[in-house]
Amino acid sequence: MVNIFRTWWKVRKYFKFPDIYVYFGNTYCVPINTYSVDVGYRKSNNKIWVNYNPQININIFGIFQLYIELRKSVDNTDISNVYWTALLNYLYCVNLKDAIDDALTLIYDENVNLVKNSCLTKKGKKKYESLCNK
Repeated sequence: MVNIFRTWWKVRKYFKFPDIYVYFGNTYCVPINTYSVDVGYRKSNNKIWVNYNPQININIFGIFQLYIELRKSVDNTDISNVYWTALLNYLYCVNLKDAIDDALTLIYDENVNLVKNSCLTKKGKKKYESLCNK
């Protein structure tokens, strides 16, 4: 099984830990199935596009399912796409300021500071502010 925390672990100094969503319930699938995936993305023109969040899925006897997913939300609004896009852009493409600003174009919310505060650690905010002041 893949470590679903692998990508976040690389940038844990700057990005807060994502929320853990857990679902346990009924399912209709093959008798026994387990899989886990890290964040799924594609890269084109030096930009990252997130396809799916890191997740673990365990199906038992084709009846029960345990599903664990790493998400990020603010005020019951799912901002996982913004969170993972910023994280991956910082990790593979650009500096922290450009990564956050690029990811924030994915949402149409006036309260952009709330999103920044929910995604970045204190060290990440300091680095972001220092890059803004250059």
